[in-house]
Amino acid sequence: MERRATFNEILNRTEEDNCARLMEKARVANRIAKTTRPRSRRKAYQVKAGALLAIIRKMSGKYSVKRDHRLFESHIVTLSTERSGLHIPSRELRLAA
Repeated sequence: MERRATFNEILNRTEEDNCARLMEKARVANRIAKTTRPRSRRKAYQVKAGALLAIIRKMSGKYSVKRDHRLFESHIVTLSTERSGLHIPSRELRLAA
């Protein structure tokens, strides 16, 4: 009889896909924010920040966070499987800590 996978085993198997989906959600929100009016733009950037923070909180070792020296109060979140990342305001990181 075959052993059923535990919850943690299932989470480990799906972690990379879930991380990629969260990054895609952040990228879509970022594209929407760049094409909308101020109120909608704010909401889209909130969705982006929420997705990036979910990656940081739940996906240990699957990302890197580096300070962007060109933008004073900004960091870049990059997945370990990708070459480019997305900006997140430093204040969002401080609030999440």
